[in-house]
Amino acid sequence: MELEIARKSVPLGLGDAPCDEKWRVRLPAQYSAYFLGYGKDGGSAELYAATFDGTDVLLWPKAEFLSWRDELQECEGPERPKNRRLLLAAQLYGGETEIDRQGRFVLPRNVREALGLSQSGIEFKVLNDGPIRLMTEQRCEETKKGPVQLGREFDDYAADKYTEYLGGNRGKQGAE
Repeated sequence: MELEIARKSVPLGLGDAPCDEKWRVRLPAQYSAYFLGYGKDGGSAELYAATFDGTDVLLWPKAEFLSWRDELQECEGPERPKNRRLLLAAQLYGGETEIDRQGRFVLPRNVREALGLSQSGIEFKVLNDGPIRLMTEQRCEETKKGPVQLGREFDDYAADKYTEYLGGNRGKQGAE
């Protein structure tokens, strides 16, 4: 029962997410509870992590990512080419990982490389602005200094499409 509530309770707020020498990122409790709500029998849960702009990492429960991917693949019309490029980028600069009961997951190698990270021990910040977003502490501080103007085509597009997806599927989740 508690995990079902956590699954439907999307976390809010900015939190610290330190990364250790083994590239394990530890999420704050409210974020790890959200992701673990997608696990089986209260155990670990599968995640998908991707970067579309080389600065931020978007995190999804793997089941949600696969559903979103299927929806993008089925899209016809003028957005189809952009959706296909988005999906290709998600494969090139993303990967599967697993969050454990302690709220840790390993940042996939191709995501680290796309971010230009060469050493572990990085401090991340995590927030929810549609998809769950992980950003370096430096990037977070830069964002706070001025108006939020991301201007990154795939990052904004991914956030918009995922927000649309969530809006269209909220009723489906409640019907389960």
